[in-house]
Amino acid sequence: MALPIDPGNIRRFGPDLLQLADPKAKIVFNPKDVLSAKVLKSLNPGQFLLSVRGNQIIAQSNAELIPGKVYLMEVKSVDPVPVLALAKEAQAESQGRVLAKLVDGLRQSPFKDLMGLLDLKGEGAAAKAPPAAKEELQALSNLLSRLTLGGGKPLTADAVRNFVQNSGMMWESKLGAQAASANPFQSPQALLDNDLKALVMQLLSRPEMQNTPQAERLAAFVDNLQGLQLANVTAMEENGRFFLSVPFLQGGEHRFVQFMADLSRESGGKDGAGKDRLITASLCLDLSALGPIRADAALLGRFLRAGFSLSSQENADFLKARAHELESRLVGHGFQLMDLTFHVEEQSYLENISLADELFSEPPNGLDFVI
Repeated sequence: MALPIDPGNIRRFGPDLLQLADPKAKIVFNPKDVLSAKVLKSLNPGQFLLSVRGNQIIAQSNAELIPGKVYLMEVKSVDPVPVLALAKEAQAESQGRVLAKLVDGLRQSPFKDLMGLLDLKGEGAAAKAPPAAKEELQALSNLLSRLTLGGGKPLTADAVRNFVQNSGMMWESKLGAQAASANPFQSPQALLDNDLKALVMQLLSRPEMQNTPQAERLAAFVDNLQGLQLANVTAMEENGRFFLSVPFLQGGEHRFVQFMADLSRESGGKDGAGKDRLITASLCLDLSALGPIRADAALLGRFLRAGFSLSSQENADFLKARAHELESRLVGHGFQLMDLTFHVEEQSYLENISLADELFSEPPNGLDFVI
């Protein structure tokens, strides 16, 4: 259930992103509610600082909770402070509902909440933002532009890695690494200025941003991004998969590239000896020249199989005519292409694919290549 927040009782995002929650903070929920909570810190025996839907709360629990882990918790009581317990195995159905809700939320990219908000020259929400916040909104816009793929920038592994590192998905990991380092590799301000989630949280801490349309959009981004983080943590622990939705600029229009990888399977060898990991991946994007495309691939060592699904035979033939060029590039990088196929699917089907739906499926659609 959604947790209604009383802004007068809880700091949603403080100016110091490392500060503790207000011990008097109150989040309205009911006994027997089941919720996902990330453990930020163990304060005292039986007392923990938790992150619940982007809000920091202090709660009590007799469970042995490990900082950095995400748990499915049941609310036992709420006064004077929340008392939580680990959800019982019999409540697996509740966990399934939580995962289903996460997946449903990922069908729209978290980064879509930022698009259209950051055009300071236009008449959008950002143009009407409080004057004191416009400089930070401009910094947010500049960082988003640097991280967005396409727009003449080459689509490389380094570009994707840079996006993942600074989109907010790794924010907590970066804070942990910074805190654990005897010689911090970045100043606190540099850390803030180069992370989308940190900049948004800093904006939301400004008093003049409270109860504005911009704040609603920015808060939605943080909530949805944390849903993506939780889904990926859970999927990686359960079945070795992760999902990305990356902004891609093409022809002046923002689109979103979906990517999912499965790292869970091993092949060959006995008793674990000589095993190679079978990596399978899917990519969905919409190109102005070729329309919606889905690409599926399986990699075992240096051996690769791949398949493309396109919306017309003409587009399939166009790619097929360039198969030799693709194979030459792969060989140049030390890979051997075992098989390459092209399929024609209904355009409406390709346009509405959500790889997030396959994050917890068994087996995932499209990742069924066998080498």
